[in-house]
Amino acid sequence: NLAVVTLGMGFAVQQVIFANPYFTGDFGSVTTIGEVEVFGWNVSAAEHPERYLVVCLGVLVISGLMVANLRRSGSGRRLIAVRNNERAAASLGISVFGAKVYAFAVGAAIASFGGILLAFKDTTVVYDRYQPFQSITTVGNAVAGGIGWVLGTVFGSTLAEGGFGSIPLDWVDLGAWLVTIGGVVL
Repeated sequence: NLAVVTLGMGFAVQQVIFANPYFTGDFGSVTTIGEVEVFGWNVSAAEHPERYLVVCLGVLVISGLMVANLRRSGSGRRLIAVRNNERAAASLGISVFGAKVYAFAVGAAIASFGGILLAFKDTTVVYDRYQPFQSITTVGNAVAGGIGWVLGTVFGSTLAEGGFGSIPLDWVDLGAWLVTIGGVVL
């Protein structure tokens, strides 16, 4: 239910806020940003791509360490218990609703960092990058990489369009046979 509500809310925000020039600026679906600085350090991807890479890598490593430590904590054990068996977790006194809301909040915080880094990749924020239905593909890549592991999403991200995992498909022109091969493999 939470996934359906989140997708619906994302679509509503896309239509009401991101498609409205009153909220996004003079150019409609594009907002120009100024200097991108972190602690006085210019990390603009256009001017200093190596600095932007360091910031992105730093956020990835810090997020990964936070998730790894969360899994070992008492809250993490409750989340894993709810993921494995909701009824058994509830019988132990774990609030299933509270655990799901907590997991949603942690996931939203991590996703917000990713969205911020994606927004500041260019000199303008292009709101068409934030289509709600593109998040389904992102979640699918995370599941394919192994959503139960901390590094699973890193491995799954290589399957994204233009990612390292899509390079072999660019070398070979499979054309119409790709769907058949994928069906046979599955």
